[in-house]
Amino acid sequence: MVNPVVRPYDDLQPWRGMQTNLHTGEAFEVTQAHFDELLALRVARITRPGRYFLLVETGDEVLDYHDAVAFYGGACQYVRGGGDHTFTEFATQLPAILRFAGIGVAP
Repeated sequence: MVNPVVRPYDDLQPWRGMQTNLHTGEAFEVTQAHFDELLALRVARITRPGRYFLLVETGDEVLDYHDAVAFYGGACQYVRGGGDHTFTEFATQLPAILRFAGIGVAP
């Protein structure tokens, strides 16, 4: 999980209403029904922390990394000081991500 939003049904409310796709210019509307759907999918807590690898940076200007650290408690976590929401350390963390996923690891 890279910079996951823990409560999208709350945290994304500022984007309710008409939006424009940044790549196509197409207009679309984010409605309360979308947030209701997200709320219906809510997970109160993770049940198998070993399935998750959280990657966050403390300088994220969009999401509060504390929320993700608390929600994914018990999971493997990489929390880097600084950075931003683009997760500037992604390329350097690829070996750790692949190891976590069991890719390139001898049986």
